[in-house]
Amino acid sequence: MLSVSKLIIALLSLFSIILLSFTFFLEPKSELNRLIHYYDFGLCMVFLYDFFNQLYRRKKRWQYFYTYGWLDLLSSIPIVDQFRYVRVFRIFRVLRIIRSFKILYNFIISNKRASLYGFIVFCSTLILILSST
Repeated sequence: MLSVSKLIIALLSLFSIILLSFTFFLEPKSELNRLIHYYDFGLCMVFLYDFFNQLYRRKKRWQYFYTYGWLDLLSSIPIVDQFRYVRVFRIFRVLRIIRSFKILYNFIISNKRASLYGFIVFCSTLILILSST
């Protein structure tokens, strides 16, 4: 079932992939590159919290871990730079949400208050990051 937190995580995943793609075009020692890595570290902490939260809530924890949980864990470890590019696999989660657009639309219509809250949290995060770069 779709929830506001899953929607926020999907949007943050998409945003994280966009931020990561910007680092390919920046000079490695630049101030903007360092700032993007700080934000990426914060996003990794959010993703790590989401991983442990999903692992805790699942009844079949090992099944979740062996399907796509291990990718979520690897992509949320901020210290190892090579694991950051595993985050591209999070696009599949975003694509699953986009594919089920009718379910998403019904969720937004039936949970207007929660959807507005999720939208405000995402927009606030986006504005904070974009205004400081």
